[in-house]
Amino acid sequence: MQRAAAVGADNALVHYHRGIALADLNRHSEALESYNRAVALRPDNAKAWNNRGIALACLARHDEAPDAMRKGHVVDVALS
Repeated sequence: MQRAAAVGADNALVHYHRGIALADLNRHSEALESYNRAVALRPDNAKAWNNRGIALACLARHDEAPDAMRKGHVVDVALS
């Protein structure tokens, strides 16, 4: 996974899918890092924002999680 992220360092989709894979392995801290990179590269990626919120919730960062999820919803509505 590290190699894929290095090869696609500027590819938001690579970071997004890496985050999904890491979350599936319950490696939420690393997944959060990938989602952070994905939304930094593509702030219009609603699913990455939502998954970022889920990762934050899994890390018991409940004060931050809703904001990320709301951001995903706002982006999703704006693109509709």
